[in-house]
Amino acid sequence: REFNKELDACLHGHCQELQEEDRQKHKLVAKLRDEEQRCAMLEQEQEVLAFHEHEHSAAYLMQQRSLVAEARLRDQELNQREKHLMLEVHELRRHHQPQTQAILEQQHERVLDLQYQL
Repeated sequence: REFNKELDACLHGHCQELQEEDRQKHKLVAKLRDEEQRCAMLEQEQEVLAFHEHEHSAAYLMQQRSLVAEARLRDQELNQREKHLMLEVHELRRHHQPQTQAILEQQHERVLDLQYQL
């Protein structure tokens, strides 16, 4: 009888230890599930952010391409304008060169006359 009481007490104590371990394990499992849910939510959030970042960078890239295209077009326009102005200058020089030459010769003759008079 005494042995049975000791055995019962021992088994009861052991049973309580096992139940406490079981409770601790359940708490850990619950914590793990919470962590897994948090991780899943963070992964989802990360995917959404990555999508928006990709979307934003694609829009930014399109905007930059558009700006580059506009700059190239403007550069071509400016190059055309420069060529046109260079042709105009060339034509003006060619057209006015005889007059300029004549004026220079007249002034040179005046200088010579003035020098002679002095």
